[in-house]
Amino acid sequence: MLLTEISNATDTEAADFSPERSRAQDLVEEGRLMRQMLASRGESATLAFLDEVERFMLEVANAPDRIGPKEIRQLQRRIGTGSLLFKVRVIESNLLTEGQKS
Repeated sequence: MLLTEISNATDTEAADFSPERSRAQDLVEEGRLMRQMLASRGESATLAFLDEVERFMLEVANAPDRIGPKEIRQLQRRIGTGSLLFKVRVIESNLLTEGQKS
């Protein structure tokens, strides 16, 4: 959801970015727990994806409380260029499918 919100954010003026920073930090911590679980299963493809997401989330978590239009556009480009949102949806779908099988 955080990636979608950033992707759809308007970049016309400076915005309070503190809620996104806090959520990104939470997601970094959750991702690290997930990485430990996946590492024990030997799922290297998903681990590489989690590394990519973590780098982005760390950038968001370390952003200033207020960001301007330029910074919003840069984050949106990072999401789009690496197809990050698409990859998240694919992984989410795969995890849901695996959960239904077990």
